[in-house]
Amino acid sequence: MLFFYSKDTRAAGSGKLDGSGDFVNLKDFPAGQFGDWTHIVPGGGLLFFYNKDTRAAGSGKLNSSGNFVNLKDFPAGQFGAWTHIAPNGIQVFFYSKGTRAAGSGK
Repeated sequence: MLFFYSKDTRAAGSGKLDGSGDFVNLKDFPAGQFGDWTHIVPGGGLLFFYNKDTRAAGSGKLNSSGNFVNLKDFPAGQFGAWTHIAPNGIQVFFYSKGTRAAGSGK
């Protein structure tokens, strides 16, 4: 499953590759439907959304039809000021370039 997001319009889309490698569009999400995210990190079939300016976050997943299923919203300030977020299976690695602090979670 693939997820596409435009930070400028906050529109998104989902799709997949078929057995021949062709792209199959599953769902278009209109402008403004998603929050203002600076990072979207996949891992373990889930998506982690993060805004480095507000330190808000959220998690969700795409179902087999390409629809987004929201799992959890984390209010502004709940996460540290991370500049880099990288997936590692179902775990996520957080890093701050300015402070060189790091963390991980799942």
